[in-house]
Amino acid sequence: MLSLIPDATVSLGVLGTLCTAMALRMSMYRLDGSPGDGVPFSPLTCFYDHQILTSEWAGIGGPLIVGLMLKSSVPREWTNALAAIFVLSRVVFASRVCLSPPKGKGNHKPYFYMGFPSMIVTYLSCFAMGALLIKP
Repeated sequence: MLSLIPDATVSLGVLGTLCTAMALRMSMYRLDGSPGDGVPFSPLTCFYDHQILTSEWAGIGGPLIVGLMLKSSVPREWTNALAAIFVLSRVVFASRVCLSPPKGKGNHKPYFYMGFPSMIVTYLSCFAMGALLIKP
């Protein structure tokens, strides 16, 4: 049967690729002389914030996913689903900086509509993964 949910290893690969691509883009900003560094709402500042948060959460979700993969009492379907949900929420969060960069201090609606739900999903998926790892 064909499943729409990828294996957890695929989700980890997507997460690693996302973090690497964002790090590469940040390096390109640095090689370009860091235009807009320290300027609020500049493309560099916005991208930097998203890159740091994406990498920070990868360091939380990645090990939780690996832990679920190693724990034999957790059904593989749950592991795959939670891994996919977590990674998708991080992709949505990271993409908002590309799809709707802020134009100034008062223009936060596109950020809120994409960022807030993705963070809630991130929190819930991490709590769920942690709970499954704690459960005997």
